[in-house]
Amino acid sequence: ILKVKRAPGGALPAAGALHVRFFFAPGVGITAAQAASNARLQAAFMGMRQAYATVGITVTAAGYEDVGGADAARFTVIDAQAEMDELFARRPAGTSDEVNVYFVRSIAASAGLNGAIGVAGDIVGPPGVHGTIQSGVVIGLDSTLNGGGARDLLSNTLSHEVGHYLGLWHTREQQAPCTTPSQTGCSPFGGGYPISDTPTDTAGASRNTMYWSAAPGLLTFSPGQGRVLRSSVIVN
Repeated sequence: ILKVKRAPGGALPAAGALHVRFFFAPGVGITAAQAASNARLQAAFMGMRQAYATVGITVTAAGYEDVGGADAARFTVIDAQAEMDELFARRPAGTSDEVNVYFVRSIAASAGLNGAIGVAGDIVGPPGVHGTIQSGVVIGLDSTLNGGGARDLLSNTLSHEVGHYLGLWHTREQQAPCTTPSQTGCSPFGGGYPISDTPTDTAGASRNTMYWSAAPGLLTFSPGQGRVLRSSVIVN
C-alpha cells in the first residue's frame, strides 16, 4: 500500500484534521458505551485536542469500541511485547485515515518496555493501515493516574504517543548520547531532536509534549513539530 500526500502549490497546508478511534480492553473501568460521558477520558481528550489545535490540527473521535473476542481479557494488562503486537493487530485489516488508541489497565514490567505508561506501535506507525502488529497506540489507564489523580498523565500520554505514531521523536532522551558505534546503555542518534526550533536542552525539552518523561500539563508542540504532524498522510 502506498499513500501519498500532495501539497497544493508545493506548500504544506497550515491546518488539517486527525481522527482517533478508541478501543477498551475488558476490565479497564470504561466501556465503549460509557466513553462519551466518561469525565476523565473526555477531559484528557480535550487536552489533546487543545494541544494539536496549536499547530493547526483538529482532532475528533472516530468512534469508541470494546476489544472483543473470547480471549479479550488477556489484554487487560499487557504482559509481553507479543501480547501488545496481538492487540494492535486486533482490528480487522483495512485502511482508513484513523489512529487506533487501545486502553488497557497497565503495561507490566515483564513486557520489557521499561515500565512504559504508553507505547506507540512505531515511529512512524503504519498510516491508516489497520490489522498489523504496529497499527496503534496502547495506554495504561491505571498507570497514567499517578498519585491517585493528583498527577493525571492521561492527556499528556495520549498526545505524546499519538505524536510518535505520526512521526515525532522525543525532544530529549533519558540516557546520554552514544559516542561510539559499539556503546550500549546510551541514546542513539545523539539523544536529541533534529528539528531546529524544538529545544533539546533539559529545561526547554522537558516543557514539550514529546519529552521522554510525562508530566501533567506538558501539552506544547513547536512549529517544526507541527509541520511534521501535518505532513502525515492521515492528517487531511
